[in-house]
Amino acid sequence: MSGDPSADFEANTTPKLSTTPESTEFSTTFVLSEEDHTMGNSLRYMLNQNPNVILCGYSVPHPLVSVLHLHVQTKNISAWEALKQALRDIQ
Repeated sequence: MSGDPSADFEANTTPKLSTTPESTEFSTTFVLSEEDHTMGNSLRYMLNQNPNVILCGYSVPHPLVSVLHLHVQTKNISAWEALKQALRDIQ
């Protein structure tokens, strides 16, 4: 352990939002770290309100690992754009 606490913090950071390798523009599985059912259910609800979203669902693969998988399939707009709109609507 180094004397600089910020060095340890930076070494342990993981991306808050990423995607799985098989994701495409219109069918994406987002991986959100440090999130649970509260965020998953809120995002699922907001995404399903969007008429361009064909399918949306989420899972928490294991209760001891705080990671959320959110799958979004869209038409006419990218899954990223749909997620951005849902996050804006939640605020």
